[in-house]
Amino acid sequence: MTEIKLEFYFRGGPVGIFQMLEFPRESGIYSYIPYRSGSHYLMHQTLQEFGCAECSYVTKDGLVRFQVSGCPEYGQLKLCDFQLG
Repeated sequence: MTEIKLEFYFRGGPVGIFQMLEFPRESGIYSYIPYRSGSHYLMHQTLQEFGCAECSYVTKDGLVRFQVSGCPEYGQLKLCDFQLG
């Protein structure tokens, strides 16, 4: 069985991996494993400064963009405004 890596990005750099079977597609709070990366740091800095940060992931259907609008606790993100393309 092939493992699916649900990696997502901020400004083209990897941020982390969602802890679920499929990518999220609707607003809600989702668990993820954060990377120790500059992109992860910048995403949180942008979230603090502007109240949201646009991230993305790639599926067989194309690029999906979404907003990170909060971080209720470590390893969780509040997501909204999903757009394909």
